[in-house]
Amino acid sequence: MSDYSKFGKLAKGGAADSKYFSDTEQFERDIERHKLESKLYKERIKALLLENPNKLKENYHAFIEVLTNAKTEFDL
Repeated sequence: MSDYSKFGKLAKGGAADSKYFSDTEQFERDIERHKLESKLYKERIKALLLENPNKLKENYHAFIEVLTNAKTEFDL
C-alpha cells in the first residue's frame, strides 16, 4: 500500500513508490496495451461462439457454465 494512501493525499507527481513515478508516459502505454488485449480477448471469445452458428445457443450456455465453474473454482 502506498504511504500516500494512508494520509489521503497524493504527491504532485504521483506516489513515489509507484512503478510509474519516474515514467508517467509508461502508464498511458500500459493502459492502451491493456485496452487492446481486452478487445482481442473479447474478439476471440466471440469467434469461438460464432464458430458454429447452428450451435450458437449451445455454445453460449457452455461458456456460461465454464465461467460459473471458474468463478467457484477460483473464488472470484
